Amino acid sequence: MFQSSTTEPRGSARGLRPASRYNRSGTAVKNTHEQIAAITGINRVSVSRILNGMAREGIISLGYRKINVLDPEALSRVFNALGLPEG
Repeated sequence: MFQSSTTEPRGSARGLRPASRYNRSGTAVKNTHEQIAAITGINRVSVSRILNGMAREGIISLGYRKINVLDPEALSRVFNALGLPEG
């Protein structure tokens, strides 16, 4: 689950940590787009666009209140390309 760290600035990637819940598709993150927007400081529409783009690329799959990480290496590359720590 994404967790917000009180010591990290708003929008920090360290505030986002997937839960260690695994299913057939990989790690399941159980947060809404609205919750992710609040944690990251990005508006909900932008969060949805970003997540939908990652889903089209096969990095994640989206479900009701759940995001499955399908390709952890690709997700790490996204974080690295943005210069963000991986949490």
